Amino acid sequence: MPSRRRAGDRGLVLHSYRNPAHEQRAKAIIAQSHPQLFATASHELSQEYREFERTSTAAANAYVGPRVRRYLGEMGEHLDAAGFDGDFLIVQSTGGLFGVEEAQSSCSKCWSRTAAGVIGTRRCATAWAQAAIAFDMGGTTAKAGVIHDGDVLMTGSALIGATPPGCPCKSR
Repeated sequence: MPSRRRAGDRGLVLHSYRNPAHEQRAKAIIAQSHPQLFATASHELSQEYREFERTSTAAANAYVGPRVRRYLGEMGEHLDAAGFDGDFLIVQSTGGLFGVEEAQSSCSKCWSRTAAGVIGTRRCATAWAQAAIAFDMGGTTAKAGVIHDGDVLMTGSALIGATPPGCPCKSR
């Protein structure tokens, strides 16, 4: 006879943005039984209730995570070997900074090129203007950011991919 779940047990991981205990436990079990795997949890990346966006953000993080973790680890080893004794910080997609260990587990927050450009534009533009548009064009993408009244206008989400539907990714 199948076990019956209590009504309060429904959505234990679905609502991890509010109570991450079960998602944390699931990640810990995976890390213990398969330490070589890259494990990600949606509550670490977004605390919003939108489950589709949290899921797609976690999927993107899981996809790029192993490569970014390896790359940042190798970069840290090279810096150590070269005698670098400063702080090695990574620019977040929100324009903030975080350490290598957090960056290695929250790789989807490392889409930083545009954020760094907008923060730099704000710094330069505030000397003569309170409003500006930062435009970043690379080989395959173009992105823009807005500074209004001296503040960077931020969004908590991005669409990753060439064209819609793309992959919606949230930032914390």
